[in-house]
Amino acid sequence: MYDPGGTVFDRHVLPRPLRGFLGDAYHCVAPIFANSKRSKWLPLDSRVFGPPRRWSHTGEYCHARDFDWREVVAAAAVARKPPRCVNYASAAMLKLVAAELPAAGIARIRNARVVSPHGWVIAEDDTYLPDHSWHGYDVNACPIYNWYGLEATARLPGVTLNLVTDWSENYGHLLFDALPRVYLFEQAGYSWDDISHVLVPDMTSDGRRSAAELCGIPIDKMLPLSSFSVVECEELIVPTFPGVRCNSPRWVGEFWRSKSPPIPQQRRRIFLSRRGSRRTLTNESDLITVLEAFGFEIVVPSNAAIRNILPQAEIIVGAHGAALADVLFCNRDSVLVELTPPGHIEPYYYTAAESAGMSYFSILGTYPDDRHHDANLANFSILAKTLSDTLKEAEAALEEQRAEP
Repeated sequence: MYDPGGTVFDRHVLPRPLRGFLGDAYHCVAPIFANSKRSKWLPLDSRVFGPPRRWSHTGEYCHARDFDWREVVAAAAVARKPPRCVNYASAAMLKLVAAELPAAGIARIRNARVVSPHGWVIAEDDTYLPDHSWHGYDVNACPIYNWYGLEATARLPGVTLNLVTDWSENYGHLLFDALPRVYLFEQAGYSWDDISHVLVPDMTSDGRRSAAELCGIPIDKMLPLSSFSVVECEELIVPTFPGVRCNSPRWVGEFWRSKSPPIPQQRRRIFLSRRGSRRTLTNESDLITVLEAFGFEIVVPSNAAIRNILPQAEIIVGAHGAALADVLFCNRDSVLVELTPPGHIEPYYYTAAESAGMSYFSILGTYPDDRHHDANLANFSILAKTLSDTLKEAEAALEEQRAEP
């Protein structure tokens, strides 16, 4: 990875003891000022203590300050084929599905700070730009308003491209939220020759590195941001977040399929096991009995290059998790059956599958007891009969798709 040779940023607005005192004081008042409406009343700016003092949408900010803003994808209404939620009301899935996606584009601004590992962007006059974050228009939900230390720790000369966003060290968020912004970069007319550094999330896994390679990011320019730091950039090129959180715009799937050689479907049936991961299926052995009766292969993602396997499948079954993100590479005339954890109904995989022309089913699981469970961590189960009935419906959906002209 690239060593930027950036200078340590040592511009102290106030003497260190006084800054430490203000930081301690802010800890006491943070609950009062930790939102965009109240933080503007704080003195000084976030280089000294506390969150950014103001916020703006990026296009408006660039227009007001004569910075370069290039809109690539226009705002548009989105009509989607409804999901087939097998054992629960589809309204639970659809409540997070956006009816309209905002415009997407790319800005070029000076002296902006990037807060890692989240990729939050603070412009030079202490203006937070939420269009680049997973939290998006829900400005006050961004944890940046709970941080009191946002002084830059390094300064990067030249032109820097930011591809980091919230949780982008996770493979799923990397494919849905972070790396697709290369599409905006390319469509806006930029090239890698224009860039000195590329801020990326942690790239230590083979899957993440190979995804970056598909995007054509020069490895000698990549600067991984895997822990807390605040990097100030002489010039920052920053694409907006793709669409809105939990929704996959159609152009994201088109981008990934354009970067990967086409793989013909071979009518395989794939079950992605989460064995050894969080949110595993407590009755996986019972489900495998059902799946094998329908001709499924059992694949453990950590042991297989699933990016090359899933496009070959006519039916994919898997629990909600990062491994399913590779449905972005799938073609139409196939089916995704998502095994959905209770309390973790998100439309990432529904919108990705629907955008690719796939049929989508969701089966909602249950926890083993009535205790409170962390939806991000807890194991769950799926009724074997419900899975069997759903697979019969999936086979029928396949026949319907193939009969269409």
